[in-house]
Formats: sequence, structure tokens, C-alpha cells
Amino acid sequence: MNIFYVDHFLDERSTAKATKEAERRQLVNEICGLKGRNSAPASGANSLSIHVLGAKGELAVAQYFNMEDEVFKDQIPTRGSVDLPPNIDVKTRSRHWMDLVVQLDDNPQKIFVHATCENDFVRLHGWTYGHRVMQDCFKQDPAGGRPAYFVRASVLHSMSLLKDFLVDLGYSK
Repeated sequence: MNIFYVDHFLDERSTAKATKEAERRQLVNEICGLKGRNSAPASGANSLSIHVLGAKGELAVAQYFNMEDEVFKDQIPTRGSVDLPPNIDVKTRSRHWMDLVVQLDDNPQKIFVHATCENDFVRLHGWTYGHRVMQDCFKQDPAGGRPAYFVRASVLHSMSLLKDFLVDLGYSK
């Protein structure tokens, strides 16, 4: 199991790219009247900050895998879509000590990458298959009324292993 992580710093260009994508997502969601997932805010500054956080994590993972041209492909929010091919969903949280969170209705066939972001400093903690962690032993409800699967970084596989898989499959360089 993984106890090592990868640190990734987003430069000014990358931060601007992630922020632009987050603003685009926010605008599309507001135009479409979409609600925030799992009781998250649907509009305003808090909602935008969630979009920025997610976009930064996705971009950092894409850069680590040398797949930056594959990130931010969805123009319209699509339930069940992936962040990166072939089936990768990046879950980003706002503090480096936080666990990976997988929602109860996420697809168990996806690969989930756990990223945390404080400012422009992104830590890639590791990855797992959804079906491995979508089990009762990981299910918690710390906020009350919003249960999910919370997974410690020590349970995750190393980022280098996933990168090797992606290289073998021809997705990463």
C-alpha cells in the first residue's frame, strides 16, 4: 500500500488555466440551473471555489501523467463522465490531511485519484478502483446527512503504478 505521495506545484499559467475552466463550469452550471452535488452550493463564491479546487486537482494529475491535452474536455456537465481517459476521476480536497471521498452513487468501475490542494500546491496521494473502496468499512457520515466513502491515503496505490499502467496502455508518455 502507498505511504508516499507526489507533490505538484501549479505555475501561474496552470493556475490561470484551472481558474478559467472553473469559471466556465460555474457559468454553465448556473445557466443550466444545476444544483451542487451532495448539498454543495450551486452558485456564488463558495461554489466557484469548489470548481477551482477540482480544476486544479484535475490539471495537476493531467500534468503528472503528461496528458494535459486530455483534461477539461467536457463542455456540458455530464453525469458519470470521467476527468481523464481511460476511466479516471480526480477527487480533490482542500487540505493535505484529508481523506479521499468517493460518493455513494459514483461508478465503482472508475479509477479514483486522490488529490489535495492548498493554494497552488497539489499533493497526489494515490489512486484506487472504486469497487475496492465502495464498501461498508469505508462508509462514514461526518457532516450528518451526507454519507460517503472516506479512504485513507495508506489504502491507496502509488501514483507511479498508475502512470506505468497508463504508459503501457498508450495514454501517458
